[in-house]
Amino acid sequence: MINVLSVGAGKEQIQSIIEVQRLGLKVNAIDGNENSEGFSVAEIG
Repeated sequence: MINVLSVGAGKEQIQSIIEVQRLGLKVNAIDGNENSEGFSVAEIG
């Protein structure tokens, strides 16, 4: 499986994380805020 790194996992990145997942890719997310909303939709974060 191909992994994609999302640099940032705030609410602004949620839609892009979901779109990448629709392509069949796995999303790893990082963010300076440990409570970022995007962590809930990324596989790893």
